[in-house]
Amino acid sequence: MPFMPSYTSYPNILCPAKVNLILRVGPRRKDGFHEIETLMTLLHWGDVLSLSVRNAKVTSIDLKTPGLHLAQEKNLVYRAVQLFSETFRCPLDAKILLKKVVPTGAGLGGGSSDAAKVLELLFKWKFKDRKKNLQTWKEVKKIAAGLGADIPFFLEGGAAWCTGFGEKIQKVVHPKFWMVIVLPKVKVPTPWAYRELDRVRGSYQRKLEGRPSWLNSNSYSIPELENDFEFPVVSAKPALKQIKKLLAESGAAAALMSGSGSSFFGLYSSQASAIKASKYLRKRGLRAIPTAST
Repeated sequence: MPFMPSYTSYPNILCPAKVNLILRVGPRRKDGFHEIETLMTLLHWGDVLSLSVRNAKVTSIDLKTPGLHLAQEKNLVYRAVQLFSETFRCPLDAKILLKKVVPTGAGLGGGSSDAAKVLELLFKWKFKDRKKNLQTWKEVKKIAAGLGADIPFFLEGGAAWCTGFGEKIQKVVHPKFWMVIVLPKVKVPTPWAYRELDRVRGSYQRKLEGRPSWLNSNSYSIPELENDFEFPVVSAKPALKQIKKLLAESGAAAALMSGSGSSFFGLYSSQASAIKASKYLRKRGLRAIPTAST
């Protein structure tokens, strides 16, 4: 009987969600794309991924996603494993359990975070030390960029000022923010949100402004939030209008829609006030999760 290597296992790994504290969208270019400026920060909340992997003669990927009705081959995690195996010519046998808590179409980057985390774990399994394999890590970042604009950010972690299509990343440091994430039942597909933004703007040409001055200061506590998607998306989805009002009523010092929607978040002065606010919002029928930035 041929020798079969044992699995290397990484159980219950957090795939943190993100929020956009700033999201500015430039005008639509001739190629149909938009350049953006965004300040993203990771949260202490997200999907949970367990990976067991070993070398094999032929690549095999067994991905289980309880409650998520999506063909394996269309899942970003599956595609990330496949591309890792192809890029580094390392046939592997991977068994993955992905427990989804971040909804799709919420603007929180759940799928992107899942893909980034599985790439990070596969790199750790195959190549061990990032510092000793910098060129290989650059190849992993290329895989990430090819899968989605947000995925390189999730590989970097923490908080970052991102430009271009989101792939140009400058790491930043900011104080911890206590938050409540509100998850509506409404779904907002990103392509639709861009079309709606273009429709509302018409001939208006949005100019990108660069990093905000407050980001270079250590003296602020609650930042100035902005999201170009919020007005057109909320205008088209009336069910979302009440959420920001309720966040203000719950004591949020500031509130905003994240990404292209449909989730919202509020910022609070303390953990206790965020927990209290989440209870207030739940009593009003909203799915509200207290958390904090990383």
